Amino acid sequence: VLTALLVPLTALLPAAVASLNGVRFQSECDRLAERSKVMAGLLFERSAAAQKLLERMREARNNPDGDEGGWATEGLLFAESCARIMADEVADWSVLYSKNVFDV
Repeated sequence: VLTALLVPLTALLPAAVASLNGVRFQSECDRLAERSKVMAGLLFERSAAAQKLLERMREARNNPDGDEGGWATEGLLFAESCARIMADEVADWSVLYSKNVFDV
């Protein structure tokens, strides 16, 4: 009798745990999608500055005699601002998804 009960339980228990993990993962995906939308919005806000910088670089390429590399600092500042946005997001993720390691 005990064997007849344990055999189906060994099949049902892993399936139940897997389905609960699937539900938890799917709810996490919604949150991840929302964070991705916010991140895309933050980077999209920077697109106007990127277009302005690209225009200055095109002008410098078309007129190399008058270009002293004045757009280089602006380019570095733009890259740094985008990197700062990404680093802040990574810092948030590392706090949210930190894993504790237990000593055995």
